[in-house]
Amino acid sequence: MYFYLKSISSSKINAKIKNEIVNDLSFVKDLDIYLDASNGNNVALGRSCLDQCMYDKLAALERANWIEKVAFVLTAAETTAIWVASCAWDCATKK
Repeated sequence: MYFYLKSISSSKINAKIKNEIVNDLSFVKDLDIYLDASNGNNVALGRSCLDQCMYDKLAALERANWIEKVAFVLTAAETTAIWVASCAWDCATKK
């Protein structure tokens, strides 16, 4: 996450778009840290709950057929937002 924030911050894209992307990624990063802290997890020990959940969703997509991959590419922004919300809910309600 930190890599992406730094990469986008230093890129040469429109300042308004860059700020929106950085704000969105910062929100996800802060949410990730909050969820892990509230579940007693230590982010430094490895993948956080949110990271692992997103990783699992991407791994499933990697094993999917080409139609599902094309559908993801066409709806990547919406699908990613749904994945983040779903993973956040799962991590927040995990005991």
